[in-house]
Parts: sequence; structure tokens; C-alpha cells
Amino acid sequence: LYGEKIDMEPWRATIREIFERGIRDKGAKQSASLILESLEKRYPFRMDIPGEADINTEIQRLFRLQKEGRPLDTPAGRGLDKRYVATLREAIDQNLTKDETLDYFRSKWGATEAALTALGGPKSSKFLQDKTTINKWAQMRRARQSADHG
Repeated sequence: LYGEKIDMEPWRATIREIFERGIRDKGAKQSASLILESLEKRYPFRMDIPGEADINTEIQRLFRLQKEGRPLDTPAGRGLDKRYVATLREAIDQNLTKDETLDYFRSKWGATEAALTALGGPKSSKFLQDKTTINKWAQMRRARQSADHG
């Protein structure tokens, strides 16, 4: 909680492997503390093993991916696809308003398919495409304004 943030990337495959074993065999399910013990036994000399809270967060992420029907090896950082970020950058360069940006984005990529692909998610109303697009546009615009005035 108060320490340095652990890079989970090197550990995701191992945690996913243990998680998937628990899905296949209910008796092999392990809590975050048992997964931590397993990692400590497997890698006794590693000093960068994630803590129980980090492992629990990863388990929750895997449960969410499983529930959504997405592959468990989906990267943690979803972010927008670089092509969509480039489109938003173009909108900022043209000083488009929020509504003009949405229209521009839709005209270039399509209203639904592009936004869902950008999010890396399934076709679901749970994904608020417009909100995500505008939030990213606003974030990029603020960063540009700070750079211009700083």
C-alpha cells in the first residue's frame, strides 16, 4: 500500500496459470495468500515477488475477464489503440469541440465498432464508447494546453 508499486507484468503469466488450474479443477483453487506462497517456493531468491494485495488485484482482473468472456491473456492496460489516439490528436490539432470530435471520430471509424475495438472489449452496452472517447480527448487536450503554456 505504501511501498513502491510492483511491476506485475513478469508475474501475470504465472498467476494466470495458477488461476486457470483452479478453473479446471475446483480443488486446485488458491487464494491470493496461497498463490503468494507458491510464487515464493518457485522463486526463492526473487526479491520482486508481488504482495498478497497485488496478487488479489490480478485475480480480480482475471475473474472480470473470464466473466466478460475475454481471453485471460488480455493485457492489463487497455488504453485506446494508437490509431484512435492519432485521430483524437488530429481533432485537437483542428481545435474541434467535444461534439465535433465525436462526429469526426465516428466519421473516421464508425460509431460503434471502432470504439469497441479501441477499448478492446466485447460488444456490450457496458462500454460507454462516447464517454471514453471524450475523456481521452479531454485528457490529451489538457496535456497539450499545459505544454503550450508551460
